[in-house]
Amino acid sequence: MLERVVLEGEYIRAGEEPAAAKPDDEDVRLTPAEKRKLNEALTFAIAGWDDTGGAQWAINRLRVRLNLQHIDDLRRSELPAALEELAKIHEETSPVFAFRSEFREFVNRGVIGAGTPWTPTLARRWRERMKKELPVRPDWLSIQ
Repeated sequence: MLERVVLEGEYIRAGEEPAAAKPDDEDVRLTPAEKRKLNEALTFAIAGWDDTGGAQWAINRLRVRLNLQHIDDLRRSELPAALEELAKIHEETSPVFAFRSEFREFVNRGVIGAGTPWTPTLARRWRERMKKELPVRPDWLSIQ
């Protein structure tokens, strides 16, 4: 899992094991199921954010709040605090994502679509009411 990389100038004394290999630390590390739970909470916290940097910033926030050098240093006892922090991120970002969604819809319909009718809906209604296919070159505004 976590491996110790020996950098130039560092050494491990004879008989000294890297911290990651100590058996008494095994019980404080996250299990695979707990890691999945953390990852799912992270995904949910930034759901709706297209930028991959959001995940990195969320992890950075966890590292700062929980005094971690690496996210892999998270202990089982700290998992509830991490999940709570991710829930706060979701709560704080939800209004932003809702605004962004509404703004995107406004730009799509009002600016890009210039107020034109949505043709898939008109085509469906035409088929339901007229019981026949659309003309080859439909006049969408008249159909509306």
